Amino acid sequence: MKDKIYFFLFVIGFALFDCKNSPNENNDKSLPIPITSIDCAINKINGVNADSATAQKIIIAKSDSLTNQNVIIKNEGKKVSTNWTIDDYILKCPKNSTSDLKQFIEYEIEQYKNVSNPIIAIYKGNTFGDYHHIEFEDANGKRYDFGFGDNDFGNIKLYFDDDQLTDNPKYLGKSFKVFWDWKISTFPCCSGEYKLVEAYTPSIIKLELIKTSANK
Repeated sequence: MKDKIYFFLFVIGFALFDCKNSPNENNDKSLPIPITSIDCAINKINGVNADSATAQKIIIAKSDSLTNQNVIIKNEGKKVSTNWTIDDYILKCPKNSTSDLKQFIEYEIEQYKNVSNPIIAIYKGNTFGDYHHIEFEDANGKRYDFGFGDNDFGNIKLYFDDDQLTDNPKYLGKSFKVFWDWKISTFPCCSGEYKLVEAYTPSIIKLELIKTSANK
């Protein structure tokens, strides 16, 4: 939760930059484009020159209310069950994003089906491309992305709260026990859209650095 709060503060800070300082083109989509005010940002998103990472940050910063545009509200705070339907994972979602969100959740359910808990995996870093990605890779080369999760890293700081969310070299490439669960999270959805939704997603609930010679 602290990680998400810091991230929101970072996003809001970025939204206060002057619009004239925003470049028209940015080929490095892992870096955010400086944008000014929320109004300026929304104009860019609705116009032509907002890249996907910028759009995600500004929509989060704008903190659009999900009230009166929800598809379903139930199971809040309950444990995910194998008896649930896709709709049960969704708490709040704009109607025109429902289809994309359902596809995303179906994909996540398939990705995490029969996955061990904890996952033994290497931290591969965090990036901003289309969305925020926080990736781990297991011994079989399978990647797990917790970028949409309501994550709790405890005292472990995987990346710094600077303007580029720089990975912490202390932990990059190191092995962890990744304890995870399906938790309620608010995130921008989906397929290139950046409308806030609320749904159960795989989230990190605890990290333990595995003590090996490589991790010292």
